[in-house]
Amino acid sequence: MYAVNYHRAASVTDAAKLIKTGDAKLLSGGMTLIPAMKTRLAAPSDLVDLSRIKELQGVKVSGKTVTIGAATTHHAVANDEKLK
Repeated sequence: MYAVNYHRAASVTDAAKLIKTGDAKLLSGGMTLIPAMKTRLAAPSDLVDLSRIKELQGVKVSGKTVTIGAATTHHAVANDEKLK
């Protein structure tokens, strides 16, 4: 794998600033990016981890509308009481 700079974004604003760094790629869960990097099919200069951004996590139910945040884990969705 190539050398890469790893950043853990604390907020959406922080991630937006970090993504402008070099050839940065966003990283969350369920990605194929790491295997692509291991086989040298991808070589970003920076990785910006979104998995800890609270603004992107959670399940919201409003009437018949369900909104699932981009950084919400499968476990959180499967065990959400509002969805049951």
